[in-house]
Amino acid sequence: MIRETHAVDKIPTSLSDRLRWDSPWRQALRRLRRNPSGLIGLTILAAMTIAHLGAPLFTDLDPTALDKRAILQAPSPEHPFGTDRYGRDLLSRVLYGGRISLLVASIVALVTTCTGVILGSLSGYFPRLDSTIMRIMDLVMAFPTIILAIAIVAILGPQLLNILIALVTVVTPRTSRVVRGVILATKEKEFVLAGRSVGAGDLRIIFRHLLPSAVPALLVRQTYVFGISILIEGGLNFLGVGVQPEIPTLGAVVAEGRQFLREMPWISFYAGMAIALLVLGINLLGDGLRDALDPRMKV
Repeated sequence: MIRETHAVDKIPTSLSDRLRWDSPWRQALRRLRRNPSGLIGLTILAAMTIAHLGAPLFTDLDPTALDKRAILQAPSPEHPFGTDRYGRDLLSRVLYGGRISLLVASIVALVTTCTGVILGSLSGYFPRLDSTIMRIMDLVMAFPTIILAIAIVAILGPQLLNILIALVTVVTPRTSRVVRGVILATKEKEFVLAGRSVGAGDLRIIFRHLLPSAVPALLVRQTYVFGISILIEGGLNFLGVGVQPEIPTLGAVVAEGRQFLREMPWISFYAGMAIALLVLGINLLGDGLRDALDPRMKV
């Protein structure tokens, strides 16, 4: 007699079934939902992202439009964040300027994940390459991050692509070290040795057995990369070595108001708060992810 299968049969009953069904990622997600820091950070980051990406929904003013009749106006119903010395609406400049920060941070986090995984895997798994790769990484890390980024952009020119190149260059070494550390800690474990014994190739061992162990540490690391990229990008634009002046950026808005800080602080205040909230949100989310992905945390 054929037994009918019902949905209830799929629900785990024994302890062993529950352990198989309740994967580590489900446990991590549950811990993240219970983590106040992670939830607050996610809320802040989501709200700021919606505000910047949905800028046309919150203002219909052009961030580059000049208005001689509205120069250096205080916050008002017509200009909630006030105007700058050229009469440009600061609300629209802050909202549209945040798009550049989010774009730069997202691309840098994605690219450095790839470069860090490649360099870290090669360095950690192949001893002959370890010394060469790590000495190059140490050389890059020997320079102060912001100074090296300024030097690269000054040499290549003030363009968005060159900012991305500079940020990827200064951030990759530390990301590669995170991956290298995990590879070194796991490549001699029994499951890796078992893979070699059955004839698994180096690439299969790296991508199938070693890199999954690096995912939690890499996720937490890249939240830091996201935040530091926003700060460095803002710093470069503040110093005038970022993107072209006609493109609104948060760092450039802060720089425009520095000579009016005492009399008209709103020019720099709102852009500075936008940078602070973006970085605060991603840092809090990173702390929550760190706690949630820690296998020693209790469910």
